[in-house]
Amino acid sequence: MNKEKGFTLIELLIVVAIIGILAAIAIPQFAKYKKRAAESGGEGALTSCITELAAAYTDNGTTQWPCAVGNGTTTLYMDDDTGLVWFDNAHTDNNGTFTIKNITVDCQIDHAQNSNKVGCTAQ
Repeated sequence: MNKEKGFTLIELLIVVAIIGILAAIAIPQFAKYKKRAAESGGEGALTSCITELAAAYTDNGTTQWPCAVGNGTTTLYMDDDTGLVWFDNAHTDNNGTFTIKNITVDCQIDHAQNSNKVGCTAQ
């Protein structure tokens, strides 16, 4: 007598349902991780550029510095008197929008307590 081997249709449907449930949970989490990574990438790039600008200012008085963020480049400007860093030479704009790995990220240089703390939020 030959015994048939294999899975029943019910067993296969249960496995497919479990995979579907896991995918429904994992995909939104993955999207959140991508956004957080883009935010961290923007913050890291801008913080690094601010540090480089401060070093260049110390070395030779440079008050502007090109900064590669994501898919583009911006120029950062330092105020000679305060040491605060801005996205424009008029020292009025502390907000910038960048595209990092196809995610739009809004970044701000926070000047509270005379600091140049960078924060980014993905859209």
